[in-house]
Amino acid sequence: MATTINVSETVAVAMAKGAKSASDKAAKELEVGDHEIEALVKVTGFIRKGADKDQVVHMAIPHWKVIGALLSKVNKATRNAVLKEAIQTALNMDKEQETQIKSEANEAIDQLKGMVKKTVSGNVTCHLNFEEITENIKVEATKIKDEVEETEIA
Repeated sequence: MATTINVSETVAVAMAKGAKSASDKAAKELEVGDHEIEALVKVTGFIRKGADKDQVVHMAIPHWKVIGALLSKVNKATRNAVLKEAIQTALNMDKEQETQIKSEANEAIDQLKGMVKKTVSGNVTCHLNFEEITENIKVEATKIKDEVEETEIA
């Protein structure tokens, strides 16, 4: 079911989406420099907004924030002892130990990643046609204006 919304909002979204795809192609052929534009354009087509949906969010885990959050859960003495031991372990581990500890950490993080769900906004797609209004329209508008003025005078 179509919903009536503010036309300027719809036009702004449609123009932004449609103009991007049109401009990407045209930009490759554009010469270097400033280009002045003066055009009256008729835009026709449609814009479609998909339904919002729940999605598993795959994100980069901010490791320092996670470490900080973990350490904030313990008292200062425990935190200092854990950090001291972790630093010593990290400095003294061989490649095999490093590989194992990274694997275990990544496994734990991957399990958490799958649990992060977020409602994301539905996709917006559009199909637009851009038609430049020619000078003929300007001439016709001038004729109509002149006819209206003559009618008002009479």
